[in-house]
Amino acid sequence: MAFSLYAATVPTFIQVSEAIAALLDKAEAFAADRGWAAGEFLMGFSVPNFHFHASMAYAILRKDGAPIGKRDYMGALPLKG
Repeated sequence: MAFSLYAATVPTFIQVSEAIAALLDKAEAFAADRGWAAGEFLMGFSVPNFHFHASMAYAILRKDGAPIGKRDYMGALPLKG
């Protein structure tokens, strides 16, 4: 599959921002229902869940031949100037 096909399906920044705001509201209710503190929920559930899904999306794109590499996943190295 061509990378352009994947790029065409990526939502815009505004859509992503709205989705994140809605998810944060749901996450707050989810954590409160279970009696978790915000830090416990963030570090014990949300961060690992995010990294799993990000790495799986990266793996699928690589498997399908998308021209991406390690720096696309990890970002640029922070260099002191």
